Amino acid sequence: MHVDGSPATCVNLALYSLVPDVDLVISGPNVGHNVGRASVLSSGTLGAAMEASLAHKKAIAISFPFNGWGSWTEEDIQTAVQMAGQVATQLWEEWQSGTVEADVFNVNVPLGFKTVEGTPVEPEILRTTVDMQSQYSSLYKATEGKSGAFEWAPKGLKPFDLPAPTAGGDVAAVKAGHVSISPLRTGFIQPESKP
Repeated sequence: MHVDGSPATCVNLALYSLVPDVDLVISGPNVGHNVGRASVLSSGTLGAAMEASLAHKKAIAISFPFNGWGSWTEEDIQTAVQMAGQVATQLWEEWQSGTVEADVFNVNVPLGFKTVEGTPVEPEILRTTVDMQSQYSSLYKATEGKSGAFEWAPKGLKPFDLPAPTAGGDVAAVKAGHVSISPLRTGFIQPESKP
């Protein structure tokens, strides 16, 4: 079956029309990061997991950050897949035991388990918050020589360029080569009204 739509649209179609009797939706793996506020709020991978949560399903978004496009090996992918499976199993068991109140987990498993400088590390699985510092402006630039065409070229403060990532945050964990698990709620917190 081919679905022409966003990841969230695909999850909606699956949960309401194709396989409604599921307990857990795993979105991904996305090859790339989903850390920091800007990525989390615009991620298709996270959007699919949030859509599952809106349908009252538990959901995990899994991403595989890397240190440069094509810098990973097949072994790096296999190791990340195994680690993601272990983490997903652990999170499902926590949900079943009632020890966690998250609607969605955002999981980032670095390919190759290296720091952003390329130093190999023994990965730790860390509970993190979303680093609120990252941001961007335009995500595209005009394609040279093609009128009306644009190409991916994000601008702004990229997560791994943060001079001082938030301690305990997802950016700091992945930047150090560790697995980041950020519990999220699907409800937006409303600001208090000023008198």
